[in-house]
Amino acid sequence: MNNGDFNHGSGVVSNARFGVGEEGLSLEVEGFMEFTGGEWQAWELGLTLERFLATSGEFTIGPIQLGMDGGGPAQARAIWACGTPPAIGEFDLDRVNDDWHVYSLQLRPDGQLECWLDNELLARAPIPGILRANSFAVVLRGQMEGTNLYHGRVVVTRGLRR
Repeated sequence: MNNGDFNHGSGVVSNARFGVGEEGLSLEVEGFMEFTGGEWQAWELGLTLERFLATSGEFTIGPIQLGMDGGGPAQARAIWACGTPPAIGEFDLDRVNDDWHVYSLQLRPDGQLECWLDNELLARAPIPGILRANSFAVVLRGQMEGTNLYHGRVVVTRGLRR
């Protein structure tokens, strides 16, 4: 954990590690967001190979991720990003603001990554081959200049939940 506020991200990394295995792997996190459209507002969850990814004091997310960026004056739209390299799409701030939602990553045993918002599939992408046989730590990260963003209950499951 580090002290990231303003335009620096902060977050946590799990000590436990999880493998995809023959059944796949699901990461499900509840999130509550109050994006205002101001700059430096982002909420992310991910899986990383590293125990702690921090360079130059900046906390970063791992190679398998689902992130929500609240936009800002220089960025006219709020976006979600899934995977590495990320698939990117727009979302309506009113859809995620002021309520708890379930955000999910699923690593399928067929080598595909899926990102979900509640029960809606946002994107599916291949997992880079070099990552498939590894075990991962869970990463939760945020930037919250001028707002509150929360990570809630975290559930890691052997197998697919969706």
